[in-house]
Amino acid sequence: MDRRAFLGAAAACALSGVESASAASVSMKSCELRGVCDIHLHAAPDSRARSLSEYDMAIEAKKAGYRAVLFKSNDFSCQDRAYLLRQAVPGIELFGSIVLNRATGDRLNAYAVEKALATTGGLCRTVWMPTLDAEYAVKTFKQSSPFISVSDANGNLLPQTIRIMEMCAQADIAFATGHSSAQESLKMAQLAHDIGFKKCIITHPNALIWKMTPSQLEKAASLGAWIEFCYLGRFWGKGSAMPEYPRQTLQETAEFLRIAPERTFISTDLGQRGMPRPVQGMLRARSELLQAGFDDASVRSLLCDVPAYLIGLDKVIPDKTRSAL
Repeated sequence: MDRRAFLGAAAACALSGVESASAASVSMKSCELRGVCDIHLHAAPDSRARSLSEYDMAIEAKKAGYRAVLFKSNDFSCQDRAYLLRQAVPGIELFGSIVLNRATGDRLNAYAVEKALATTGGLCRTVWMPTLDAEYAVKTFKQSSPFISVSDANGNLLPQTIRIMEMCAQADIAFATGHSSAQESLKMAQLAHDIGFKKCIITHPNALIWKMTPSQLEKAASLGAWIEFCYLGRFWGKGSAMPEYPRQTLQETAEFLRIAPERTFISTDLGQRGMPRPVQGMLRARSELLQAGFDDASVRSLLCDVPAYLIGLDKVIPDKTRSAL
């Protein structure tokens, strides 16, 4: 065996070993997750500690029968890595996204969005408004760090916000409101409605300072926005690696999901070190939803059909949801 063949064989063996170890951590019950699309989770490489790598997540998701994963980093675009991961882990749809935090500039950066959308493979399928650097979040948490605004002093959406939403509409990819206030998110939903844009996502309005009232959620749904429920809220709290946040009860979860079920979907938002891995979190989500009385069709809509539509895998969603489009 020549040197090149030897190195190739060694690499293949190493890769196989990593895949086997990763796959072994997925429960045998993971066949229940066939068709799942988790379009909000975090993995390494990142600027924060993560529980697994994007490669490990791709392996585990494929083993579990997922249809797709969309990676999110608060600091880095990751559609370029998704392009490479698809070559390493065929048989599952892998996508990336860009978050418009300060790593892309000290204000909303439409040029960064333009380049993300132009990246080889066309795998940037969500543009997020600022999250950790959002003005609303920074001010509400009384932080002293710089922030990025999505609206002006009068509460009107900035021209850059409008431009980026228009870019997403033209490219037919999802736009997520990030860590904006409920009022800002509703204004974005209103703009999406006015321009005929059908993929505006209200980011985790079930959590903390972003929590929306039932009437606000109904308003968002009436405007055609999509409501994201992050299951992370069922895991943090006392006894977890994120004890500072109050854990949502299953009853609260079920009540939220029943407000506008045909406009709602579930992501895990997992990947934090010390917390359950995303596949484990999604398996628990499915089990708890059935326990709470949701039927199989509803669970499939929440975990599979709606997110698949939002990231462009399906042009329409099954009949149960299609009437709301």
